[in-house]
Amino acid sequence: MSIATLEVPRVLTAGPGVSASARAAVEALLKQGELEAAVTKLRMLAFGPKPQMSDVLRLAEIYINVGLIQLAVPILDIVRSVQPQHPELLKQVARLQNPPLFRTEWQLRPDGRLVTRQDVENFFAQHYNIHDWYFGAHFHRLVETLMRTGAYLTADGNVLEVGSNGSFPLLLWKLFGIKNLSAADGLGGFLGYKDGQIIRGQVPDLELALPIAKANLELERWPFADESQELVLCYETLEHFREDPMFFMIEASRVLRPNGRLILTTPNASSLKAAVNILAQYSPYLYSVYCRGRSWPGMAHIKEYAVRELQTLFQKAGFVVDSHQTFSPYKDDVDGRVPGTKDALLKLGLQEPLSGSTHFIVGRKTNLPTCRAYQPLYQADEAWTGWPESSKS
Repeated sequence: MSIATLEVPRVLTAGPGVSASARAAVEALLKQGELEAAVTKLRMLAFGPKPQMSDVLRLAEIYINVGLIQLAVPILDIVRSVQPQHPELLKQVARLQNPPLFRTEWQLRPDGRLVTRQDVENFFAQHYNIHDWYFGAHFHRLVETLMRTGAYLTADGNVLEVGSNGSFPLLLWKLFGIKNLSAADGLGGFLGYKDGQIIRGQVPDLELALPIAKANLELERWPFADESQELVLCYETLEHFREDPMFFMIEASRVLRPNGRLILTTPNASSLKAAVNILAQYSPYLYSVYCRGRSWPGMAHIKEYAVRELQTLFQKAGFVVDSHQTFSPYKDDVDGRVPGTKDALLKLGLQEPLSGSTHFIVGRKTNLPTCRAYQPLYQADEAWTGWPESSKS
């Protein structure tokens, strides 16, 4: 879907006083690339002269329908703080958990400027070898992940990214204008940017200077203060943990402020592709290979999570799942190749919005973790006794 072909949903014509000509005017603005003007028009159409709570929620519905998740989220947060059980709020929160499925072609920066998918693809191609063994396979996942993350960014919020050794913070800074960035992973180091070049060392007059803290994310306390972050990002890292994933979730909760969000991607062990692999008597894992001669020898993916497993992990760590989506970005994904098998599995209970090969899940911190460990993810249950200093405590 592109701006030139974006169709404003017919919800705009549902209310009194909203004419087809008004809807056409919004469509014309979108086709011209006048996104901010179109959003203003949408707001006027939704609210009318005397806005009520239902009008505010209707605006959130419009934003979700056209993919402006970034604008829907703060509206729902405001209504939740005033009327947490409003029936229309609950309906729109449920829709946000399973939004319309499409490839994200554009997103708004916190300052209102437009970022297109092509902008992200061009930056990747300019700075990374998108034909090597890693980026060649993961290019479309990386782009889609960044585009979806854009919906949750704010201008002044502190953002901590863990696991990519600075690659995603660089993209957030350059393309989305995010300034309050921190990073950590098992390698540590430094990432700079100057004159269109990525620099792995400190030199004078850097446009971006990002220290990357070194920490074993599932075993060691992260070097960030309690409740210091609005957003924690973790992409394609959870599946590599071999000892204590709950400690990782606990640390994410510790550094997040109340109602802060954790956004995480990881392979979906209950995807259509996994089901098809099982039927063909192959492993359901997306990447079940052993690695030799690399800096991380051993099994590449230790554990891939099914939908309910991942949601439970978030809930046990004190998060409410605000949104859980999936998408299928890989060349060997099977979504459109096995229509008969897919139809049969849908009749047996497969949920299409959650059948993609990659999870994109957003959790909001609302409570303390409910436990330190739990079955069946762990061998035994362990009660919550307070923030641990390390995985061993």
